[in-house]
Amino acid sequence: MVKNIVAKASLEAPPIVFNRNVQRSKELQVALGGSDKLCIADSIEDAVSRSDVIFTSLAGDASVVEVIDLALGCPNGVKGKLFVETSTILPTTTNALSDKVRSAGGGFVAAPGLRP
Repeated sequence: MVKNIVAKASLEAPPIVFNRNVQRSKELQVALGGSDKLCIADSIEDAVSRSDVIFTSLAGDASVVEVIDLALGCPNGVKGKLFVETSTILPTTTNALSDKVRSAGGGFVAAPGLRP
């Protein structure tokens, strides 16, 4: 997804990524042409604090909940930030996450393949 955004979007600044596997982020950064094309965040909180739109694409409901909970704990909050959830998770998890994010002042869009 990030490769397409970098290649096709008209961006004011390079996207910021966080991956629990830092090596994967570094490899992606090199593949895209360096730090002027992609910034690597040190943590979820770092990525969220520096972003207006946050995409999540993770394996499994528990991982998504963990990451969103960490994001919601950012020192500056998430008011005015948009979360775009693209993971394949249960509809009940998606609805609960939407409620959490919106209660914290953020926006939430679900763009997943819902798991039955």
